[in-house]
Amino acid sequence: MKIIGQIVFTLILSLCLVTGVFTQEEEENKWGGDTALGLSFARGNTDTTNISFTLSAAGPLSESIDSTNKTFFLLTKEGGITNAESLGLESQIQWKHSERIFSYYGVQGLRDRFKNYSYRILPGLGVGYKILVLENFRLSASAGLSQVFTKYY
Repeated sequence: MKIIGQIVFTLILSLCLVTGVFTQEEEENKWGGDTALGLSFARGNTDTTNISFTLSAAGPLSESIDSTNKTFFLLTKEGGITNAESLGLESQIQWKHSERIFSYYGVQGLRDRFKNYSYRILPGLGVGYKILVLENFRLSASAGLSQVFTKYY
């Protein structure tokens, strides 16, 4: 029952992140993303079950500000024993100062029972430069600062 609560929490949090997708007009909507749900069962000498869920959404908040959001959930049980349980969230805003120079501001959060993280939060910021910009390819360099806040079980 605890796992179902975590999955529901992940879904609700993910929907909150992508609400901007549905507020723009169809022609202006440049948001994109994907959703994946994975489920596998292996039965034999050892029964193994894997469940995974990922959601990502990215798009413009304005002409000069872009947003990227990702979330995931992973659960693995082998022989009736849980051996992987992770919940993660990442959100980043990128501010374009010129055609090539940008800054970014983001936060990552992770809850992983088997790494002993009750939570791990990584806020960060930085600056970057787009070295090469082609139609289907971009190369950039960036540097930044972040801080890690971890609470262990």
